[in-house]
Amino acid sequence: LQFIKEQHNELNHCIRKIKDRLVSMPAVTPPASAESMGVANETGSTQSPESIYYTAYSDYIKKNYDLAVEGFKQFIRLYPNNGLADNSLYWIGECYYSQKKYQEAVDTFKELKANYADGDKVPDSILKEGFALIEMGKQTDGIDVLKEVISKFPLSEEASLAQQKIKEVSE
Repeated sequence: LQFIKEQHNELNHCIRKIKDRLVSMPAVTPPASAESMGVANETGSTQSPESIYYTAYSDYIKKNYDLAVEGFKQFIRLYPNNGLADNSLYWIGECYYSQKKYQEAVDTFKELKANYADGDKVPDSILKEGFALIEMGKQTDGIDVLKEVISKFPLSEEASLAQQKIKEVSE
């Protein structure tokens, strides 16, 4: 029964990833209005949700973390129910983590768990929350969070990384 439950959780995780990919694909038919597609920028043209998201992600890749955070926050503000909203919140946490703003990262990863409990970035966010706590010197709290990843997502890559980190910290 436990095996079936784990398989069910993994399938749900995969379905969410597929859904997010479908959401991020460009529309085949044009929208009814420009407003339904995106937001007007300074020049009066519109940006699609995906354009906002991938611009912010590009800033993250380029290590322009403050700019990326603003872009992802804009995305979440405008499209809180979009399939990429949880991803946006996750990348905000990653930006803070990369800047060694560990408390902000922890708060962001917790917000992701609270607001997007079914999101595909939940395992990643729990893992990074644990890493951030450990970086803050809160080993016990960090290990407890890493154990949460292992118990909730035992067959995931995140669970494997959590086990490695626990072993590393415990030595």
